[in-house]
Amino acid sequence: MLNHKAMLMTLSISQWTARKHDKHASSEIEKNHGAKNAGRFNKLLVDADALKPIASAANALRDYHNKNTLPWTDDGRRLLPSKLFMQYTQDMRKLKDTFNTRVREFVDGYPALVQTARQRLGTLYDPRDYPDAAKIALKFYVSIDPEPVPSASDFRVDVGETEMARVRHELEQAVRARQEKAVNDIFARIREVVGTMHERLSDPKAVFRDSLVDNVKNLHGVILALNLTDDPLLIQLHKEMEPLASVSPRTLRISTFRRREIDEVACKVLSLLPPTNSN
Repeated sequence: MLNHKAMLMTLSISQWTARKHDKHASSEIEKNHGAKNAGRFNKLLVDADALKPIASAANALRDYHNKNTLPWTDDGRRLLPSKLFMQYTQDMRKLKDTFNTRVREFVDGYPALVQTARQRLGTLYDPRDYPDAAKIALKFYVSIDPEPVPSASDFRVDVGETEMARVRHELEQAVRARQEKAVNDIFARIREVVGTMHERLSDPKAVFRDSLVDNVKNLHGVILALNLTDDPLLIQLHKEMEPLASVSPRTLRISTFRRREIDEVACKVLSLLPPTNSN
């Protein structure tokens, strides 16, 4: 059963935007241009570059989370295969530590950023826009919340047997639909990374980075763990992708023959994928 193979994980990240709607400035702009309800003027309270390290750390968290989980519900909960749990936990803890370090660095430099804003914003500067450093720190956080995958048998309500059977049947159908969506997500990832490889390798003039192979290698490494339904096509695709994941980027750059050979493998993988409009 699925609830024995995976769990649901919800990643939540909060960041201070450092933007403030200035009603007075917005009103002045509309007045000067003879406009009404034309837009909103938002002040950038601190230098945008100061927040980039935090944003980068947040993006790394989301990227890793999304690559090692599968879509499940529209509210952000995603499936994490049990086989990936230990590695996921360790890696996400490191990424979270990096995020928290970047936040501490920002908070430490926050008083100086506020002073700089006095000159940068001119008459738009308003000290009331700036909470103290302790409150700013609370605007940044990362939470990773696990929960079990519910099954139709978990559903309990005081209704008749016929109604209970109908509800459980609907729940089972919903679970199957979500499982199919998760499998299709893996196919889409394969199509994206292998398609990009084919696009680069089929063009003799194309220049590519090592990430061309790294992206295939990283996906290849988790396909079997993400294959929670034991889909035979995914098992086959994993096997067919082996040469793509193991080839050296340097070899592809210096050997026209090997480049053409690997491109043929990429084409074969792409040909095995189901149509994009499959449900």
